[in-house]
Amino acid sequence: MADSFDPSVSFIHGLVTGASTLQSESVGKACQAMAHTLALALQDASDSQRNFDAINGAALAKATEEFVKSKDPAWLPVIEGLQKAKMTQDTEFLKISQGVEGLLKNLPLPS
Repeated sequence: MADSFDPSVSFIHGLVTGASTLQSESVGKACQAMAHTLALALQDASDSQRNFDAINGAALAKATEEFVKSKDPAWLPVIEGLQKAKMTQDTEFLKISQGVEGLLKNLPLPS
């Protein structure tokens, strides 16, 4: 009776351990790992952006307050610098997020 199972077991073993199955599963696992890594990178970039915005916003508010109180034009370069830093940070975050999106779109999917 055990002999009647041997062809079935051999067939299933061949399907599970066959080269095409292993390659497809390997590509799938690699894509999954890459997508997870990219998601973590984007999450880190988002956290960094949020932290920058909080600090930059507080500094900009304080510099603006000091300028309004004192009317001292020495605060204007500080305000302009903070505004420029915000624009630069936003541009860099956009590049990162678009880069992650491009990488995700180009991941090879297993067939």
